[in-house]
Amino acid sequence: MKKVLSGILCLAIIMSLMTIVPAMAEGERPTLEVFVEAVATIEDFETNLATLWLEDKIGANLDFIVAPTGSAEEKMNILLNSGNYPDVFYLTVPDEDLYGIETGILMDLTPLIPEMEYFSYMLDYYPTLKSSMYASDGKLYSFPTYNGATTHMTYSVKWFINEANLEKIGKTSPTNLDELYDVLKAWKDLDPENNLPLIGSTDNSQGNPVYFVTNAFTYQPMNDWGFNLGLRLHGDTVETMFDDEEYREALRYMNKLYEDGLLYEGSFTQNRDQATALLATEGEPVMCWAATHNVRLVNAGNSPELYAHTAFMDPLVGYNGEQYVSHLPQAAGSFFSISSTCEHPEIAAQLADCFYNGFARAVIDFGPIEEGHWREATEEEQAMCKEAGMPPLVLIREGAFESGLQNFKWQPANPDITSMQAAGVPYNHDIPVNYDELDFDDAANGPAYRQFATETQYMPHYQDEYRTIPAMKFTAEEKEEKAMLEVSLQSYLAQARTDFILGVKDIDADWDAYVAGIEDLNMGRLVEIYQGVCDRNN
Repeated sequence: MKKVLSGILCLAIIMSLMTIVPAMAEGERPTLEVFVEAVATIEDFETNLATLWLEDKIGANLDFIVAPTGSAEEKMNILLNSGNYPDVFYLTVPDEDLYGIETGILMDLTPLIPEMEYFSYMLDYYPTLKSSMYASDGKLYSFPTYNGATTHMTYSVKWFINEANLEKIGKTSPTNLDELYDVLKAWKDLDPENNLPLIGSTDNSQGNPVYFVTNAFTYQPMNDWGFNLGLRLHGDTVETMFDDEEYREALRYMNKLYEDGLLYEGSFTQNRDQATALLATEGEPVMCWAATHNVRLVNAGNSPELYAHTAFMDPLVGYNGEQYVSHLPQAAGSFFSISSTCEHPEIAAQLADCFYNGFARAVIDFGPIEEGHWREATEEEQAMCKEAGMPPLVLIREGAFESGLQNFKWQPANPDITSMQAAGVPYNHDIPVNYDELDFDDAANGPAYRQFATETQYMPHYQDEYRTIPAMKFTAEEKEEKAMLEVSLQSYLAQARTDFILGVKDIDADWDAYVAGIEDLNMGRLVEIYQGVCDRNN
């Protein structure tokens, strides 16, 4: 079996280095209109070098309807109600029940699959994907991602610490809650006017510092509803953690940090760019920060010294010995839909197929090979990867990760699906490394550092007493009811969390009223809906 699989994988690598589709006949090229949300790091989708490369490969022009950042859903709904649909919805995709099953605005993609070489290969590589990607009517209305292929993103609730600042106060990286308090207090006392012991940001849930601390009290689930609604599995039972005493104690701890001037109040309002600017301030005033990975807030290109000082923190040990890590299970997502009015669905499907092709993904993620941000793997490197039992090696990254404004790649258009492995592509762009010989202060070794830190500092603390609820397919009725419940609950829970931490609400005097508010907003009914779907899937 291993020999057969190895042969298939090697053949796939060879195929990925070939032209994706045959050149089209001479004459005017067809055009695909693509709906996408604006990305701050992408100068212009129309002239982006990755776009031009994709156009040549599929033999068609790509025109873009670009929604302003943060308003993609609103813009998409306007288009759907206008009757004038784009050919492709990219990243932000319409609801499959309403716009696929009920109205037929979205095309059933199932007949296109046999002609999609690389997507078909992915389905063979991940057979469990087939059971979670189809709608309730058995049809496919959006090509899926397969989250969980990148290890560091499956454990992305992390904190980071400035090791140079630790040296200034004569301390080591904290391992428990008391040590953390002592480190933050010592840093604040060193320069009360300028030093910022702990900061967070609002661009994603992992930027909220409370989630990392919560894992020292109880398990913090990791996905949209887990972060925002506290929903998790305890055994086979769905529950919310946001009315637990353990969560209350986590909020109490965070409130103490705030009251003692150790938690930056702007953590709950500042965006990623503002947090990045604080970290890069002269003198490196920040000791700890919450983020998904080591270059999320620290630009290695602009701040190499700060990057060299950045280290992953171990999960904290709680007062009763708790030391959880948030885990995201593999799950099918949605990123690419084709409208029923598309005149060239077979070409649109070939565009989608590029996202499952190792070589094409390299161009999308890192730019055309001529730009010098990656190279093809040598035969020797491929053999090393095969011997180590790793997925087939397609490319080798060149240089450090770049996150500033550019016009040669689409990455990072969406951190959940724009890296090759996070999209589920069964290829690899890392070779086996001797971590003992790596200089983790060198930004070029950033991906290896993320992998190493995840495997050695986070994965060993994974447990399955509590689990994150996996992505599930809801019926239209279930989705409608839960959406109504979730809107008010998410707003209520988020505001209460901030109010407790900042002292607007008293953690003792106002707690019972807070819990009663959760019940009044029908959290019990929401738990029932999720429980029913979990039971049905089992």
